[in-house]
Amino acid sequence: MYKILQKIEQLSRLTDVDIDWLKSSNLTEIIKIAEEKYLEKDWVRLQDKYGTTNRKLTFDPFYNILSKLDRGERLDKLMFTQLKTENLLSPDSKITITYCQIEADFFEKEFKRTKNKWLIPKISSYWRKANKSLKALEITSKSKVNLEKLKDKDLKARILVTRGAAFRDVSKLNEAKNLALQAHKIDSQSHHPCTLLGAICYGLGKYGEGDYWFEEARKRGADTEDIDQEIKRLVQETSNKNKRK
Repeated sequence: MYKILQKIEQLSRLTDVDIDWLKSSNLTEIIKIAEEKYLEKDWVRLQDKYGTTNRKLTFDPFYNILSKLDRGERLDKLMFTQLKTENLLSPDSKITITYCQIEADFFEKEFKRTKNKWLIPKISSYWRKANKSLKALEITSKSKVNLEKLKDKDLKARILVTRGAAFRDVSKLNEAKNLALQAHKIDSQSHHPCTLLGAICYGLGKYGEGDYWFEEARKRGADTEDIDQEIKRLVQETSNKNKRK
């Protein structure tokens, strides 16, 4: 009993042996107290780890959501929606990175199992959002998919775009531009290659050319607000003051 009380005092979780002993001793109320104290401590830990301490989130449902992420488990659609509703899926946040890494791992296993090449752009996108663009380049490499032999033009264009975006992430802008131009040639009506080309040209300091491609993206259905936000982000990331101005 003394050892169990020590664990409770230290906010440690009771073992199955501890719980069985308390049950056999008709001390179930202690089990409840111990669990409440542990959950309270763990909730503080999770909020601190995932950067939500200032958000005043309710324990239910967000303790369960953060716990699943912490264990590397996939979230269901409702949990994802709850995170989105609370604006907890901002780019580069700990929650977003963890969520996207879990999804990327899951779909990579699915790809190995099914050999479904349509999973490749999805996997690449998740790795990029998890800030692991080298893994995005790996899944889109020739060893995974031979683009020269790929007959589906839509899929080929999507893979070229996401691979180009991954090259852009690692500052290989010329390689990125080449892939984006290939994607645009294959699917000239899609706004995705145009948006990528706009961002790449800004990165190369070719702002007039970048504006041209962003305008082409708008003509093809890209959201104007999304493009404006992308341009603002690109300008903010420019370290040279003269270029930024």
